[in-house]
Amino acid sequence: MKQGIQSEIKHKMINKYGCYFLRLVELGGRLSGANCESGMEEMYSKHTQNGAMKKDCSILYPAFILGDLTGKRYYFPRPKEKPDCPYYIIENVKPGHTHFTLFYEGGIWDPLPPERPAARRYKPNSYRFFEEMR
Repeated sequence: MKQGIQSEIKHKMINKYGCYFLRLVELGGRLSGANCESGMEEMYSKHTQNGAMKKDCSILYPAFILGDLTGKRYYFPRPKEKPDCPYYIIENVKPGHTHFTLFYEGGIWDPLPPERPAARRYKPNSYRFFEEMR
């Protein structure tokens, strides 16, 4: 398969199914101060090959991906309630669909504007946050 076609397929997969992956990339950039978005397709390839995520963008090892983006090691506790930390990701669900939102000090990063009717149908399901291993 030609490189351009492979790149287009990756780009479509990330845009259609990569909501959690995109939030991890944004979080990695905020924690490291780097522009993590510039190498997104390479990160997709790397982590689908090493088993941290599936080709459909299902994330299997989020702490590993975040660590790769920041150069640090993280673990991934799964609280039922909102964590008391400056950065966290909420998994939101509505029938038949899942969407992820990144919350950080001073704001929310989510391409789906909350005022849109589609966004209002989502209900928080779980919280995801990452603690640095020391």
